[in-house]
Amino acid sequence: MMSDGAVHAGIGQTLNLGWQWENIKDYTERTYKKELPAKNFARLLVNICDNLYGQKPGDDTTVVVVKIRKPQNVNVLIGPPVDKELDEYVIKKFINSVGKKVVCGGTTSQIVCRVLNKELKVNLNYINPSIPPTAEIDGIDLACEGVLTMSKAVEYVKRYISSKDTLTDLFYLNKYDGSSRLSKMLIEEATNIHFFVGRAINPAHQNPEFPLDLGLKLKLVDTMAGYLKCLGKEVTVEYF
Repeated sequence: MMSDGAVHAGIGQTLNLGWQWENIKDYTERTYKKELPAKNFARLLVNICDNLYGQKPGDDTTVVVVKIRKPQNVNVLIGPPVDKELDEYVIKKFINSVGKKVVCGGTTSQIVCRVLNKELKVNLNYINPSIPPTAEIDGIDLACEGVLTMSKAVEYVKRYISSKDTLTDLFYLNKYDGSSRLSKMLIEEATNIHFFVGRAINPAHQNPEFPLDLGLKLKLVDTMAGYLKCLGKEVTVEYF
């Protein structure tokens, strides 16, 4: 749906009669891709209208894009359980959940490999100084570091929600580092997200010179859940 500001875009300037409904329809049919989020496609159409107006709109322009699709579940496991006796229970509950699987945290990844008898292979083919490398675990869609990766992903999701971003500003979602891949999965693929959050304290985080702690991890998950709900996602957070 769109207001007449879209149909009249460029009238008397770049186009004699404006963009016209048939032109918009043809352009939409040519450029739409199944994986393109509704928000991004709405931005694309509005940006084109703005360009046709020469950034001096002669009418208010509103575009509404609604995307209807089947639910897509994404399950995110971050941190080991506070009780080691629950390791196998939590991992198997996570693995048996319907949908894609993401494991956040080095220790958590090792526990997953131990319980499932899988091998952990660290990826070194992509280097980003601010984001730790990802890893490969058979049967897991994404294995990445925990707090630092999640922190950057929260930043990306917050940035995505911001109305100030243009379509060209979203290139970071197509990068191959852990934070970009996690953000893209949560934003563009997931309709339902289930966080499995372990409350065990990482020994490395107890170092007073290392500014990360359990409270930060829980806060990051809570913040991420809040942002995802703003995007219309169904979010469940379960603690162990």
